[in-house]
Amino acid sequence: MFIVFTVVLFISIFLALIEIHQIISNNNTRIIEGIKSRTMAVDNFMLNINSNINSMQIKAENFFIGLESSGNSKILNSLSMNDNIYSLDNIPYQYRKYTGNIIGEGNPLDFSVKLRDEINMSISLNPLFESTKHNIKNSEWIYYLSVNNFKNIYPWTTSKLVSFKNFEKQSIFLEKCKIFFEKNKKIEIWLYGPYYDVFGKGLMFTALKPVYVDNKLIGVIGIDITLEKLSGYLNKYVNNFDDTKGSLLIVNEYNQVIASPDLSFEKIYKIEDIIPGKMQENILNKEQEPLSILRIYSYLYIWNRIENAPRWRIIFISEKGTYFKLIISRVATVFFILLTALLIIIFYTKKITFKELIYPAEELVRYIEKETKNEKIVIPDVPEYWLNWFVRISELFESHRKLLGIEKELNVARDIQHRSLPRNFSCPPEKKIEIHAEIFPAREVGGDLYNFFEIDEKHICIAIGDVVGKGVPAALMMTVVKKLIDISFLQNDRCDSPGEIINQLNKFLCYDNQNLDYVTLFFGILDVTTGELCYVNCGHAPQPLFTNGGNAPFFRKDVSGPPVGSTLGISYKEFSAVLPPGEAIFLCTDGVTEAMNKEEQLFGDKRLLESFFSMQDKPCKEVIDGILREVRAHAVQEPQSDDITMLMIRWGAENKNADVARQQKQQGA
Repeated sequence: MFIVFTVVLFISIFLALIEIHQIISNNNTRIIEGIKSRTMAVDNFMLNINSNINSMQIKAENFFIGLESSGNSKILNSLSMNDNIYSLDNIPYQYRKYTGNIIGEGNPLDFSVKLRDEINMSISLNPLFESTKHNIKNSEWIYYLSVNNFKNIYPWTTSKLVSFKNFEKQSIFLEKCKIFFEKNKKIEIWLYGPYYDVFGKGLMFTALKPVYVDNKLIGVIGIDITLEKLSGYLNKYVNNFDDTKGSLLIVNEYNQVIASPDLSFEKIYKIEDIIPGKMQENILNKEQEPLSILRIYSYLYIWNRIENAPRWRIIFISEKGTYFKLIISRVATVFFILLTALLIIIFYTKKITFKELIYPAEELVRYIEKETKNEKIVIPDVPEYWLNWFVRISELFESHRKLLGIEKELNVARDIQHRSLPRNFSCPPEKKIEIHAEIFPAREVGGDLYNFFEIDEKHICIAIGDVVGKGVPAALMMTVVKKLIDISFLQNDRCDSPGEIINQLNKFLCYDNQNLDYVTLFFGILDVTTGELCYVNCGHAPQPLFTNGGNAPFFRKDVSGPPVGSTLGISYKEFSAVLPPGEAIFLCTDGVTEAMNKEEQLFGDKRLLESFFSMQDKPCKEVIDGILREVRAHAVQEPQSDDITMLMIRWGAENKNADVARQQKQQGA
């Protein structure tokens, strides 16, 4: 019981750890997806700024390359003078909604053509100023600043609010813009700030675009947005992290805070003012991939790029304690339920089921151990519904002992069967006969047979057959057929024709054949002086395979009649073939060609022909061993489904088998 309790306890702890890991993983995913969505919102806002300021830049530059016509501007003629400052302060009230105030230093009567064209260009931007203000509701000022000491600022406001007694500060600012854009030609927009607005709007940043004429900077287009308004926009996307509270910031390349819903922006903040002191060294001096969560002490830190503000980044900082409380509450609940259930189960198991389950099971194990040792045993006193198990175990062990006896008998039968087959493959050198055969039963005993023996000094009998079926019945039939072939020659002092011998064999097997047993058989007699082979093929497949003088071997497709023992009264037809010196005949059963792999593809006659062709000149034993390897490589680990038997005889050549046997004997020595 202690072991069960320990195992279940460890399982409970393991499940709790999995739950913790899952909660942390889900929380991390939720934070990352939250940062992605907030980054996308800010990125869309900056894309809107980029799109509007790009439109104004294109219109301004096109004005000077003939795509726009300056013409005469009524607004230009409405300029008024006050202390060497010209402006549109006197423009009618109804027009102020649609135009910005043009404010500059100098006298309109002294305007050059270029300056007049540039002022007209800035006036042409008024419709875009208006649409930009509509599209970017958080914007404060939209303007064009000229190096020629004037500005067009939208929305319209009096020059007393936005003008200077001189344009020295504007010139200094434009010089900064010139230096920046010359150094950063690949940057399409300059996000300048934060800085204090000289017009009293508080801290803001500016999106700036240069305007060039003939590769010369003549001015910049700007959109001013206060940090307070940007933070208000960002505030809509902050408090959606469910249980994970934290600070969402936008910072620039100088680590200055551009936006944060948690700040009032009465001063310029840096990220060091927001991040806890013990985190600063780890964050500010450490390389970190975007959207990867960094855990420092009790805080989480994650950042992401803003594509349309490449020098800015969005940052999220949160204390880990908020969701760790959630983890502890969830895991503790699951753990408590599991332990309570475990204790209840253990109590009732020990009290109620020990006698009914554990004790009988232990007795059953001891009973099996005694049966294994063949000890005399008595069924113990156990509940009635356990008795069937003990009885069944006794029956199974008794059956197993009987099977072991049968297996021993089958092993004896296999040895007897193999001993009945000829295994001496040596022939006198003067007869120039090389022969070899092998049999591989699919079960302990098989129904295939092969046979060869000398009839007299001039003739050799060869035979190979396949009895219908497998196992013991087929093995008995195989033994009968082989003995009948042997007896047919013992009863005659001369060499009868193969056809006559098979006719007699067929009559014997057909007599009282109630089980319809039959055998496919190839039976032949070889004249060792002439190489003539007389044979009958009684429904045997595959067909005999003949070598062809070094050319491609071929199947001899002569059929003398049906399998032996299947049809009474038939006369089997004889065939003959002459083997030139050095030629061979290869015989096998269908266990070779019908060997099947896991894709249910047969080895087949074609593969047999190819395999035999590649090694037909080798000794008979090597040919048979090689074909067996090919068959087993084809079937891989599929079980052997049928008996495999092969026999090969070569006439008129030296006995290569003897050479092989001699080499193996020398290597063994």
